Amino acid sequence: MRMRTRIIACICIISMLISLLLLVDATASLRHAPEYTEFTKAVNTTMGIYYSENWNGHGRIYNVSPEGEVLRMMSTEQVSEKRMDNLDVWGGHVYLLMSSEASDVNGYFTSYRIAETDAALNVLRISDKLRIADNETASGFEVNEGKCYISALKTDGTMVEVYCVESDMLKALKWSESVINTGNQMLPGDQQGTQLPVVERLQPTSARETTGSRYYVEALYDGNELAIRTDHDAPEGPFSIDYRIKYAIDNISFTLLQRIVLYKNYVSFWLAAIIIWYIVFFLFLHTIKNKNRFVYVMIVMETVFVIVLASSFMFVKTHYNEAAMKEYARFGVYSLQNELGVIGDLDNVNFDASDFYTTDTYRVLQNNLSGFMRRGSNPRVFRDLFVMRLSDEAVLCSVSGRNRESASLIYGSGMHNIANDLVSKGRAYTYRMVNVNGTSYLACGITDGSSTTEYALTALMQAVDPDSGIWGDTWSLGLLFVICFIVGSLLIFAAMWLQSEDLRRFEHEINAVALGQRDVEVPNVPAKDVRSMWVSLSEIAKRINVINFDKYRIFEAYYRFAPRNIEAIMGKDSIYDVKNGDFVRSMGSLLLIATENSGMNAQRGKSISRIVTYIDRYSEAGEGILVSQDSSLSIMQFLFLENSKNIIPQVVQLLHALRSDKEAGFVSLLVYFDEFVYGVEGINEHSLIYLTGEHAREMEDYVNFFKKLRVPLVITENIKERDQAGETRYIGYITLSGGDKNVGLYEVLDACPARERQIKLINKERFESALRLFYGREFYLARNRFSDLLKELPEDEITKWYLFECENHLNSGAFAKESGPIRLDA
Repeated sequence: MRMRTRIIACICIISMLISLLLLVDATASLRHAPEYTEFTKAVNTTMGIYYSENWNGHGRIYNVSPEGEVLRMMSTEQVSEKRMDNLDVWGGHVYLLMSSEASDVNGYFTSYRIAETDAALNVLRISDKLRIADNETASGFEVNEGKCYISALKTDGTMVEVYCVESDMLKALKWSESVINTGNQMLPGDQQGTQLPVVERLQPTSARETTGSRYYVEALYDGNELAIRTDHDAPEGPFSIDYRIKYAIDNISFTLLQRIVLYKNYVSFWLAAIIIWYIVFFLFLHTIKNKNRFVYVMIVMETVFVIVLASSFMFVKTHYNEAAMKEYARFGVYSLQNELGVIGDLDNVNFDASDFYTTDTYRVLQNNLSGFMRRGSNPRVFRDLFVMRLSDEAVLCSVSGRNRESASLIYGSGMHNIANDLVSKGRAYTYRMVNVNGTSYLACGITDGSSTTEYALTALMQAVDPDSGIWGDTWSLGLLFVICFIVGSLLIFAAMWLQSEDLRRFEHEINAVALGQRDVEVPNVPAKDVRSMWVSLSEIAKRINVINFDKYRIFEAYYRFAPRNIEAIMGKDSIYDVKNGDFVRSMGSLLLIATENSGMNAQRGKSISRIVTYIDRYSEAGEGILVSQDSSLSIMQFLFLENSKNIIPQVVQLLHALRSDKEAGFVSLLVYFDEFVYGVEGINEHSLIYLTGEHAREMEDYVNFFKKLRVPLVITENIKERDQAGETRYIGYITLSGGDKNVGLYEVLDACPARERQIKLINKERFESALRLFYGREFYLARNRFSDLLKELPEDEITKWYLFECENHLNSGAFAKESGPIRLDA
């Protein structure tokens, strides 16, 4: 293995290890630690604890052991839902209440769906999408005797309604739908939600908005009794905290495989980043290998630009987010300070009085807090506002009505940090990010500033200021980064492109000179650093022109004596690659041209020149090669390569061109298809070209035979089948040496003079009929037929030859071949 390959392999391995360390570090910093709060639902059963939460965009259900070990997991993504609202266990099965956003012509609303799973959280049945009143929110979920009860609260807390879902409304899933890929399938009820029947409706005696008296916070109907909790009540009975569940969730632990499932999005990003890194890395290696300096400079400049731009944006993003968070928190603190001034000194309120929640003090305090939540744009910003005792983090009075329980059990451990900042650190105000059942909020708390205060006014705000607009979102900063990167990259590219314009033009001219261009276009005002190179290039071009001219004259003189297209038939790129001893076997069509052989007079020389001139057109097109092995030039050979087409029309044109020249002699042509050996032999100073085939000598005898009979063009049967021969006349067959098959011969009538062609076409059937009589040894009848044909066309030498053959056989009684038909022979 080469050193370069070893280095690349080491870099790939090291980069993979570093990426794994980064992935582990990222997942460690993003370690998921579920909390058991008022908004997360759980059930303690003999099959273990079933706990639900909303996290990372989907609802999740865990089957947890009492010690906190996660045994099984399920996500609402498996059934195409977004949130997990509640769950219950009955008859050994787990029932889940899930929800997602839906819409119709009237706007958006919340749709619900109930799913039934076995103890291992495999989906067995699922309901259609369900819909309750738009101004109500599901509060409780209970399953009894197979019926599912949804307890719903009106958003203002003035009404409780109970909805019942019968068991037969849950439809069984196919096995393929109950596994993790159900999100890609059509589940039951993926259509407009339907209104469920009201089982029971309870109407409170008064409304919260007008009198400030009690209102409903939670409700749970179990099929026998409706349990409700108001803002006056402590969380008791079915609403109390189960500390066995809290212990298990506080000590929850996931296996490695479960963590991979939880962080599958991050794993996908990691795989995508690894693929992109390797693509960029190998493109960089390819660039280095190609040694393109323009690309080098662009890579360096782009890398520096990305680093500077990314660092700048990270710096701006961090400080912008911190400043925006501080400004947003300052707004919350100022709002709470104003509200604290309205409600007065909290230390003077006796929150521990047994009848506190029935006193006018509570009513006034509750009305003040509720009024703050309804004032101006506060409903868009604040989710809840409450008074918290710092010593035990108890909620004493809240707009949501969740009184008499720990703020940490309602909104998570982040509220403990709020209390700790205000007490242990002695701050007058503080703020922290908290996560409530999958939703991030900003929690702000303030005191009256005294060191002896026991209470804090605390608010839960939206995580991002809703009035911050588009630039308050992280994606907008990323969009700005992309825009700046694209614009900056275009500017860098434009600057580099303009700076390298002279070198590109110089490179273009060098390429042109290398390709044979004689003139170099020198710029009127070349750049100073390349001016001398332009002068040198111009002189080089002039010198090359002189050298090329001399070489061309020499090459032109020598090439007249070299067979044209010899490199093509030998399979070489150039004639320089053809060596002595090279040969090739090739299938092709050989054209034999028989000329007059009575000396070399002016007429014969002109005829041969005319033939070579015409044939040379096809040599230039790369369709064949001219060969002549006869020193007297009585027979000339032209080899058409196997893929050559329209040979016969070209040969016919040659014959007509020769016939139009009165001084050209008669030539006869024969074309046949066969395998040939073409090669070169000799010494380095002189080489001889040869072309031979199994039947080459016999075919030369036949072409001389047809020249004597004054036949312009004869082709074999395989040529007739391969090419466009036009009008032909069958004139017999030959049997070649070593062959076991007769070779049919055809006269191409289009090569004859017009009158002769017309008569032969008219008498074609009569001629072929006479041939059949001849081959059938009916020589007397054949003689009469040939005699009649010869009277109509006395210059038909083939007919005359067959007539004489008939006479010879009738007179002598001798047969040319006893065992078969008489054949045409030279």
